Amino acid sequence: MAYGRTSKSLVVICVNADGGLEYRGVRLSDNAPLHLPITRSSDGTLVAVNDGVTYAVSPTQILVSSGDDVIYKDSWIEFKEASFSPASTSGTASSSASATTTVSTTTVTVTTSVTPTTTKPAG
Repeated sequence: MAYGRTSKSLVVICVNADGGLEYRGVRLSDNAPLHLPITRSSDGTLVAVNDGVTYAVSPTQILVSSGDDVIYKDSWIEFKEASFSPASTSGTASSSASATTTVSTTTVTVTTSVTPTTTKPAG
């Protein structure tokens, strides 16, 4: 459903077999994994909680906090969230969901011009 990368972590948000969301993170310094159920808040932020520590994932950053104390906050080097069709947003899993990709192309035409030169015959 979404993935993100910072200089210190990798995060993937998956849809599990029950149709719920799951946070899967890896701290790069020691490859420590973390798998947690995650919910979407009213502002669209994805939130997972583990032993009083909150992991908040938005399209701009990851924020790990305990109460009012920020443990880790970083902007994404890369973040991608899939776009799903309206039928798949009803809260139930749907096999008709599809990611949307937009590709932009530019065509460049190069025209060369040759100016003929005249040479006098030898002789």
